[in-house]
Amino acid sequence: MEQNKLKTAGVGNRRFLPAFRSRGRTACRHQHGQKDNDRAEHIMTASFTCLVLTAVIITVVFPFVSAPVLQLFGATEELLPYAMDYCGVYCLGTIFVEITLGMNTFLNAQT
Repeated sequence: MEQNKLKTAGVGNRRFLPAFRSRGRTACRHQHGQKDNDRAEHIMTASFTCLVLTAVIITVVFPFVSAPVLQLFGATEELLPYAMDYCGVYCLGTIFVEITLGMNTFLNAQT
């Protein structure tokens, strides 16, 4: 019974930045169709920059506000230390996940 009280809880952000992915991909694909590769490259670079900056902001800011956010999502006092440790590790991988998911759409758009 005690084990049921200490379940792991996490807040995912894999779908936090869909605007940079989908809108950037659509605009880039349109420019490739128009044979304007310079403009398409500019759009891709701007989207990449937005992905990186937003991921860095999340990685830097979330540790300072994680306790209230986790409590808002239902973390109890017993669970909070574990959830904060989990989110700390999770935040370190945010930049890699966002770049991977964000730029993958551009690879699909170029084919």
